[in-house]
Amino acid sequence: MELEKGILLDLQVELKELLKDKLKRIILFGSYAREDFDDESDIDILVLIDDYFLKEYDEEVLNIAVDLSIKYGIVITIFIEGVKKFEEEKDWKPFFKNINLEGKHIYAA
Repeated sequence: MELEKGILLDLQVELKELLKDKLKRIILFGSYAREDFDDESDIDILVLIDDYFLKEYDEEVLNIAVDLSIKYGIVITIFIEGVKKFEEEKDWKPFFKNINLEGKHIYAA
């Protein structure tokens, strides 16, 4: 669990530095959010930003995931999405609905 906290803190710092006020939320979901992870589990993250800037930061956000995966020796999978789209679809789109129900907010602007 300490490893997870270190990863999430580093991730938050890196994303805030890159995205600044465009970053709206960081949500942990999947097995780490449910606390039923094992040695083969990855860390699943949803990053919500201003919809207008969505494509502008795709590559940089994925590079952060790769760098932290190498640093900590665990796969970090980041999905980046517009906050407006997430809010509009979180009650009916299965992927977003699942994140909305079981996800843990690790950052909210």
